[in-house]
Amino acid sequence: MNIVGFACNQAFMLSLIYLGQNYAFEFNNLVFERIDLFVVIACMLLGFGFIRSASSRARKALFSYSIMVGFAILMTIGSFIRFIDPTNALVIIFESVLVGVSSACMLACWGAALGSLSLNESIRVIFASFCLAAIISLVIDVVAFEGAQIIIYFMPLVSVVMLRPFCTSLQNRTESQDQALRPDDDERHEQHANIAHKITFGDIFSTKEQRNEVNRLSRKVLVGTALYGVAAGFMQTFDSMPQEFATPYFASTLILLILFSIAALQIVPSASEQQSNQAQQVSALYRLSILLMMAGFLFLPVLGSFGVPGEAIVQAGYLGLVSVMLSLFMMISNITNLHPAVMFSRGLFAMYLGVMAGILLGSIIESAALSSELPYVLAACSGLSALYAYMFLFTEQDFVSLTTIVDDVRRFDDICTAIAQKAGLSKREAELLPLALRGRTGERIAQELYISKSTVETHLRRIYQKTGVKNRQELIDLSERFERGEGELPTS
Repeated sequence: MNIVGFACNQAFMLSLIYLGQNYAFEFNNLVFERIDLFVVIACMLLGFGFIRSASSRARKALFSYSIMVGFAILMTIGSFIRFIDPTNALVIIFESVLVGVSSACMLACWGAALGSLSLNESIRVIFASFCLAAIISLVIDVVAFEGAQIIIYFMPLVSVVMLRPFCTSLQNRTESQDQALRPDDDERHEQHANIAHKITFGDIFSTKEQRNEVNRLSRKVLVGTALYGVAAGFMQTFDSMPQEFATPYFASTLILLILFSIAALQIVPSASEQQSNQAQQVSALYRLSILLMMAGFLFLPVLGSFGVPGEAIVQAGYLGLVSVMLSLFMMISNITNLHPAVMFSRGLFAMYLGVMAGILLGSIIESAALSSELPYVLAACSGLSALYAYMFLFTEQDFVSLTTIVDDVRRFDDICTAIAQKAGLSKREAELLPLALRGRTGERIAQELYISKSTVETHLRRIYQKTGVKNRQELIDLSERFERGEGELPTS
C-alpha cells in the first residue's frame, strides 16, 4: 500500500512538473518561461516552511486523515482549474495556491509515513514508488486518446486512501500519548505510554566533534540538494519554446527512470535479506544517477543532431537523483531523530528553491542572449551546477563519513538487541537500555519515555537483575564485552 500510495503521489508530481505546456510571461524584454511551475513551487515552499516551523502537535493535527483528504481534493480541483484559461494570471495563481500548498503537505505526510518504517524498508519503498510512478506516467503519456492526462489529476485521491492506515495509527498514538502525560499512578503511565524510543545520534555519539560531523553532513546534503535543483531549473528552460510542450522526449526520460529504479531495487536488499550499510548502497546509486546526468550532457552536443535525446537522459538522471536524495533524508532523520516530515520538508524546500532559481536564471540568460547556441549555454550552466555539487558539496568522502556513522548506529543497535534477547528484557526495558548505556539520568529517561522517575528506577533494577550486574557501570562493561564478541551474561 505504501508503494502504490507514494507512487500515485509522485505520478501527480511528475505530471505537474514535466507534462503540459511551457507557459511564459513577458515583462519588458524578459520572457519568463514555466511561469506556471514557478508559482506552484513558490506556494509549495510556503507549505514546506509552515511544516518546518510547526509544533509537533500542529503537525499531528495537520496529518489527520480528514485534513489530508481535503488536501487531496484541493489538488484535484486545482488541476482542473487550469482548463478555464491556462494563460490567465489569476487562474495560474489560484491553481498554484490550491495545488502547491496541498502538494507540500501531502509530500510531508508521506515523509512521516515512510519514516515510520524501518530505514531499509523506507528506502526500498522510495525506489519502488518512483518506478511505479514512471510506469503510470509513461502509460498515460503514450495513450492515444485525447485527455488521457486527466487520469493523473485523480492520483492524489488514490494516494490519500493509501495514507489512511498511517494517519489512523498516528491519531491513536497521539491519544495514547495524551493519556500517558496525565498525572496519575505509575502503572497507568506504564499502560498508556505507548511511545517507542528511537535510538538517536545523541544516544550513540557523546563527543562534540561527532555531533558536529552529523550536523555538517546534514547541511552539505541540503546545500547540494539546492544546487541540483538549480541544475534541474536550467533544464526546464532548455530547448522548450513558450506555448509548446514543456518537456520534449519525456517518454524517453520515463523509460530510463524505470530502468534506474529497477537497478536501485537490485542494489538495496529487501528486509528479509541480510542487511548491509544503507549509506554504501545509496552512495552507489548516487554515483549512478550523476553518471547518467553527465552522460546526458555529453550526448547533447555530440549526438543531438542524430536525434539522441540528451536532455531526456539528463532529466532521468536528475529524477533518479531525487529518489537518492529522498533516501538520504530518511537516513539523516533516522540518525538524528529529526521528525521525517520536517526532514522531508527541509530537503524538498532546498530542492524546489533551487529549481526556482534555475528557472529564473535560465529565463534571464535566454532573454539576454543573442547566440543561436543558447540552449547549449543553459545545458552547460546546468551541468556545471550538478558537477560542482558532486565534487565540492556532498562528495564521496562525505558518504564515507556517513557510512561510518550508520555503521556505529547499527553496531550499537545490535549490541542493545543482543543484550535484550539474551537477558529476556521486556519491550519497555529494551527501550530504556540504550539510554542507560549512554549515561542518561533517570529524570531525563523519564522525560523521553513519558514515564515517572520511580518507574525508570524500577525498570533499571529489573535490567540489572536480568543481566546479572549490580549497577550502571557494570551494565556498560557488559555492553563492551558484547561489542568484543564476548556475548555472555555473567552468572549469578
